[in-house]
This record gives sequence, C-alpha cells and structure tokens, in this order.
Amino acid sequence: MVPGPGGTLWVSESSPLDDVIKIARFDPDRATVDTGAGGAGHADHTRPVLKQLRITRQRIRFRLSEPARVELTFARLRAHHKRVRVGTLTLSCHKAGKISRRFHGRVAHKRLVPGRYRVTAVARDAAHNVSRHPTHRTLRIKS
Repeated sequence: MVPGPGGTLWVSESSPLDDVIKIARFDPDRATVDTGAGGAGHADHTRPVLKQLRITRQRIRFRLSEPARVELTFARLRAHHKRVRVGTLTLSCHKAGKISRRFHGRVAHKRLVPGRYRVTAVARDAAHNVSRHPTHRTLRIKS
C-alpha cells in the first residue's frame, strides 16, 4: 500500500498462480475503489430529485432530475387517520425531465375502490441512491 495524491491509497496485488498484477486506488473520503476498468472510479452519490408530482384519475405526472425507478405506494385512508396499504406501482423512467404516464386506476392488478388514498412516491436511481424526502399526495377515487 502506497499513499497517492489527494489522500488516496494505491494497492497492488499479485497472484503466484497467475502472471497478473492488480492495481487499485482507494479513496477513503468517498469510500470508492478504482480498478481502472470502466470509468473514473467515482461512484454516483447524487440523490434523484422527484418533484411536481400530480396524480389524477387518468394520469401520473412528475419531474425527475435523473433517470430513476419511481415507486408509488398507495394506502387507503380510513376513519381515525388509519391507513391500509393497497399496493405499489413501479415506473421505470429512462430519462430525466417531465414524465407522464397513463394511470388506469389499478394497483397490483386490482382496481382501486372509491375512497381517498395517500400516495407516497420515492425515486431510486441505478446506483441505488434514494430521493431525500418521500413525496405524499392524496388521491380521491369517485364511483
């Protein structure tokens, strides 16, 4: 192990069975390891931002700061502030910006019965970073 520039550590490993020498750079501040294979070794630490969530009976609209998978969890609002989880709808969004998807009023292959629902949205990107605060909206399904 040898100290490198910017507080990084360089590690070399050789195997007696192979004539291969592996060299890697470890950055303790970012907790990343760069083996030199595919990329600069910088992990994605940026959380996706999900904002302007609007849910109607026919459409789900929101904005994403980066491509991510968005999980919408539906919970039926009951008397005395009780919530009963109905299911989760997952949307794969392969681009950043405005996203608009058709909503058929079904979650987990079941039609939502008339009533009020609390919808919680969370975005997760390819590096498994999760949006900072879950976004909550209330949806009313009429008969």
